[in-house]
Amino acid sequence: DPRQAVVARVRLFIAGRHSLKEKRYVLRKIIDRVRNQFNVSIAETGFNDLWQRSGLGVTMVANDRRVIESTLSQIPRLIDSWGDAQVCRQDVEYFYLS
Repeated sequence: DPRQAVVARVRLFIAGRHSLKEKRYVLRKIIDRVRNQFNVSIAETGFNDLWQRSGLGVTMVANDRRVIESTLSQIPRLIDSWGDAQVCRQDVEYFYLS
């Protein structure tokens, strides 16, 4: 199998936050936890000026698409389970690397 890369866009709703500073605190925690648990690249990619919404970009490379799909299905469930934010949507694009 050729190596595959994936880009996932995750949209979040962050309830109970009333400033960008509070939002950034929650996002920093989420980003660090996801990065450490799944060994993916992750960063805030959207809704930077809204304090209750956020967009995250997640990227990953693997030889097996099943590994990618498994990881990407776990990330939203885990974020939801922490209770700091709710995943509203996740879009995924796959790329084949030569």
